[in-house]
Amino acid sequence: MDAAVFIVQTVSGGCMRNDIEGEMMEKQKSVYNLLQSLYPWDLLHKLGVNGKVSGSIDVAAKIENVVCFLHGPKGCAFSYRLTAHRRRPYPELYASDLEEKDVIFGSVKKLETCLRQVWQERSPGLIFLVHTPVSDILNEDVESVVRRLQREGIPVIHVKSSHFSHREQGYSTKRLKLLSQIPAGERKPLEISLKGCGMTEAMEGLVDQLMEPCEKEEKTINLEIFGLKGEKYQAVPEFLDMMERFGIQLNCILPGDSLANIRKAPAASLNVVSRLNWAEHMKKRFGTEYLHFRSSADQYLGWDGICLLYRNIFDALGMETEAYDELRRIEEAFQKEIYGEKELLQQSSGVLLCRNINSAPREIQLYAGDFRIQLKKIYLLLSEQEELEQEITDETREGAYGKVKATAELYGIPLKICKEKEEFIADPIFQNAKMLLNAGDAFLEGYGVPLIEPVSQDITISYQSYNRAVRKLVDRIREKKVKNQLWLRKIGNGELSGELYMDRDSAVSRKIWSEMWNR
Repeated sequence: MDAAVFIVQTVSGGCMRNDIEGEMMEKQKSVYNLLQSLYPWDLLHKLGVNGKVSGSIDVAAKIENVVCFLHGPKGCAFSYRLTAHRRRPYPELYASDLEEKDVIFGSVKKLETCLRQVWQERSPGLIFLVHTPVSDILNEDVESVVRRLQREGIPVIHVKSSHFSHREQGYSTKRLKLLSQIPAGERKPLEISLKGCGMTEAMEGLVDQLMEPCEKEEKTINLEIFGLKGEKYQAVPEFLDMMERFGIQLNCILPGDSLANIRKAPAASLNVVSRLNWAEHMKKRFGTEYLHFRSSADQYLGWDGICLLYRNIFDALGMETEAYDELRRIEEAFQKEIYGEKELLQQSSGVLLCRNINSAPREIQLYAGDFRIQLKKIYLLLSEQEELEQEITDETREGAYGKVKATAELYGIPLKICKEKEEFIADPIFQNAKMLLNAGDAFLEGYGVPLIEPVSQDITISYQSYNRAVRKLVDRIREKKVKNQLWLRKIGNGELSGELYMDRDSAVSRKIWSEMWNR
């Protein structure tokens, strides 16, 4: 291999083909779940692990016969073989192997040479050219290289960079401000654009440089599945089965379909999407309407939200008259499946813990309004550090906390806002509670109240996903235990001593670990 191109492989040297990814993922499901537990998605995303490049690689890796090429140092390709979005290796990444001289004297010629070499060696269906921060800073005329190669029949698309980081600065503050303006309990859409996660930029590249104008086909949809990770993919075939029952055909899964199908994506009548930017871009280019199912305002939260989602899809396809009666019969059948479980939830009581100012209103609405659990009190636990991480500013503080208070008042439940966990642990209502809902933090064990892990993230785009979440919650309530002798908590509180703390490196590691996890 020419020294100009750097390729990184897994230690085993093996190459995982996209057409066997599904089979491999099923076989290694337990490993995937372990990784998900050790490295929670929300934490990784909040910390921006691997940033925007991770999302672009994730898009490329989902499409058969695509090579991902990073324009940057070889260390980038080595680092990005594991990404926060995928959680499993992407064993082949090409890179232009930029060095100091390339940064000083220019890298365009080297880039073109590398891309030609990849084409000669692999002849892929498509080459994804993705920027790294190094090439972002250089800001060279990369598009001219791409156009020249395209004219020669070499299939290259250029994933443009819109931001250096994993999301645009000020997004959370803007979102929080708009979210707090929606009255408690109302299901209004909040279509706020999110840029910088890499996936949106990659999708816009597909829209501009791969998709072709097509005549629209009635009752057809494209489904974009970025928001469905891990076992939540289970809801995808369930959703598609529901569409098929009403004569709605799937045109394309985005981005995990064949290149041929992605080219014909504009033939669909409707895009059902979790990311807004690329869908708006596709509407401008091809006139494809979209429905944003992961609305920031939680428009499609819980059972009523899923019902609303399907009705809005039928409305967008002009099918409301012919579909509504049959949909109601289907919904009644699904409700009967969990009638007993819902009754048990309504007879249960406990207290609710919220740790995020954005998700607190939806969690209150789900547990109090949807599950109808008898909540004795709601605790909103946010330290000053967590306020900074969630980008709560002086401008948004009053509105954000006000929205949480208004939602609690809507259901007549007292709310206590705490800076430290000791504030609610000392509360007599907590001490007498039968369980602490929406809590999976091991350091809250040992206070005499069983913890019930959250289920809100398991509810997606199918009625079956809601029923599974209800059953899971009921199982956790039935199996609840008080754990008063947890060793992990003793370690966190410094009650154990020994070799672990004897050297400086261990002490520093423990400090970092504690600050990240022991809140």
